[in-house]
Amino acid sequence: MSGRSLKASRVKVMMTAGAFSGVLLLSGALIGLPASSVWAGAAPAESADGSFDAGLKAWQNGDYALAAREWQKAAEAGQKMAESGKGAPEPGQIAAMRNLAHLYRWGRGVPRDPEKAREWYERAANLGFDRAQYNLAVMYMGDSGIPADYPKAAEWFQKAASLGSLPAMVELARLLEKGQGVPRDPERALRLLENAAEAGHEGARAELKRMREAQSDSLEAGATASVVVNPSAVDEPVATSPAKAESPAPVEKTSEQKSEEARKALAEKIAAQKAAAEAAAAEKRQAFVKATAEKAAADKAAAEKAAAEKVAAEKAAAEKAAAEKVAAEKAAAEKIAAEKVAAEKAAAEKAAAEKVAAEKAAAEKVAAEKAAAEKVAAEKVAAEKAAAEKAAAEKVAAEKAAAEKAAAEKVAAEKVAAEKAAAEKVAAEKAAAEKAAAEKVAAEKAAAEKAAAEKAAAEKVAAEKAAAEKVAAEKAAAEKAAAEKVAAEKAAAEKAAAEKVAAEKAAAEKAAAEKVAAEKAAAEKAAAGKVAAEKAAAEKAAAEKIAAEKAAAEKAAAEKIAAEKAAAEKAAAEKIAAEKAAAEKAAAEKIAAEKAAAEKAAAEKIAAEKAAAEKAAAEKIAAEKAAAEKAAAEKIAAEKAAVEKAAAEKVAAEKAAAEKLAAQKAPTPSGKAPTVKAIEVAPQAVDGFMAHLGQFRSKAEAERAWMALQGKVPALAQAQAIVIKGFTPDQGYSYMLYAQTTDNAALVSLCNAVTAQKGACEIHRFYR
Repeated sequence: MSGRSLKASRVKVMMTAGAFSGVLLLSGALIGLPASSVWAGAAPAESADGSFDAGLKAWQNGDYALAAREWQKAAEAGQKMAESGKGAPEPGQIAAMRNLAHLYRWGRGVPRDPEKAREWYERAANLGFDRAQYNLAVMYMGDSGIPADYPKAAEWFQKAASLGSLPAMVELARLLEKGQGVPRDPERALRLLENAAEAGHEGARAELKRMREAQSDSLEAGATASVVVNPSAVDEPVATSPAKAESPAPVEKTSEQKSEEARKALAEKIAAQKAAAEAAAAEKRQAFVKATAEKAAADKAAAEKAAAEKVAAEKAAAEKAAAEKVAAEKAAAEKIAAEKVAAEKAAAEKAAAEKVAAEKAAAEKVAAEKAAAEKVAAEKVAAEKAAAEKAAAEKVAAEKAAAEKAAAEKVAAEKVAAEKAAAEKVAAEKAAAEKAAAEKVAAEKAAAEKAAAEKAAAEKVAAEKAAAEKVAAEKAAAEKAAAEKVAAEKAAAEKAAAEKVAAEKAAAEKAAAEKVAAEKAAAEKAAAGKVAAEKAAAEKAAAEKIAAEKAAAEKAAAEKIAAEKAAAEKAAAEKIAAEKAAAEKAAAEKIAAEKAAAEKAAAEKIAAEKAAAEKAAAEKIAAEKAAAEKAAAEKIAAEKAAVEKAAAEKVAAEKAAAEKLAAQKAPTPSGKAPTVKAIEVAPQAVDGFMAHLGQFRSKAEAERAWMALQGKVPALAQAQAIVIKGFTPDQGYSYMLYAQTTDNAALVSLCNAVTAQKGACEIHRFYR
């Protein structure tokens, strides 16, 4: 046997998608060819990580599991690159996606999984790989375990054809001719076939010829097989089509012509039955899809409405609870802050008053001790001075207390008014802002307000305390300075008065003594009594004068001391009041600024969290909506797939029954050495299992190999020889020899008999 054949060590059962230009060529792979031919031609260059080349080497060595793992790594790396948007996958990675899809489709190295095969074909197809687009379209034709979807098949054939795929043009032309998945357009189908044929596609030329003949004979398109039968293979005639039977013939038709007419009649009958079943299934599917879509739309609308109502209710409840909590916490915080400020202010004022009283008592004690000491020298001056100082001190204290009380009341009233206005403004702004605030925002705002109030109160208390301490210190210093000045001036005045009295007394005594001495000398003899009387009168007058002058001096000193003390106390009180007012104004301004900053920050935070909450709610609604839509779409797709699968199974069953009937009518070969030529068919005409016996360069070579095998394997006498012609870019045209039996058990026995004679045999599965 010439030509290339497969390993003959054991019988292999493989599920293939078709053969050569009809089916297998569409997938870009050919079971039975060398591994290099599977990936040659349009296969891109190697990938960066080497996984594509490693997978190819494993495939060539027959290690399909390793090939699957290597291609899986390369394919996933390419998918991640595509999803990241950082760049395009490498050509080897895209090719690995398609090769991995082949393995899942055939079950080589991985469990057979048509859905995964479809997914990987689609990923490579979406990246612009025309062969993957072609493979995906073939799967949507109902191949390899996924439901038929002719619109999608037409869509992917169109994309592959637009990239220059000649097989895609041929398959798209067939769909346009039949009106499968696209509106029927025979003219466009002819144009596509003409373009592919002009580009050198042999299958397109044959299909173009068939379509033109079919159109010229006004026959329904659909049969794609070309059967050539040797006349000696038919022992009795086969009924021709009605049109041919009624046509007069000048000569008797050959067996080959009769067989061709019978095949055409059977093909037309099968096509008509299939078209009727497909039309009925399509109508039923459309009705079911429409009902399912309407139900899904209603379910979706109800779900969206319920989700929106639920979100609105939850949002309203949350906003109400947040507002109530904010109001309660704010009231509690403001009450605590006001109580704390009032208590601290009262304590500070009490401490200041006690300090002033203590200092005043100390000053009074010093004055009393000083008055007691001075009493020895001048009891009257001390008594009057003490009375004057006491009255002045009491008046000063009374005026100071009245002034401090009025200032404190005014400050308190202004503070209460300012706090009330600020609280009303804050409450109004907060009420507007807190309308949509969350619970967390309210708690944080209350905490911020509380901290600001506590900080302001603490700073205010500290300022008032510092001012009070400064006033007390300055008052003590002023009182001390005034007391020292009064004492010094008093001492000076007393010293001057004493010196003046002493001088005047000395002068008067001297004058009196001189006068007395003179008078005594002149009138010693007059009378001693007169001298004593005059002396007593002079001494009395001098004493009275001294006392008057001393009283006047002391009075002037006391008045001067009182005036200076009053002026000093007035200046100190004015300075204290000014500093206290300035401190209170600064504290109030600082409190207002910090309060405004805290309220602004809280308002901004409330707005931000409100926006975040609304965004989260919107995202949640969108997610629930998307989930509902996805569930509805999946349900529609599942129900659609079920309807399409049932329709496809019914068509396949009716087709199998028709083919079985045709096989029963076919003649049974004799046990003599066969002289029948092999039947040459297109892959679309084959459906079921056949035994692959080899690959050859010509049909004649395949027929000679069949004859040789029949001499070695008698079981081949009960089988039909089938030759399928195909084309690949790297090998050109080749012919695959198959054996077909009436059932699968006979086919397995036949294949075992061939391998027992050291021949090559593999069982392939074909789909229309």
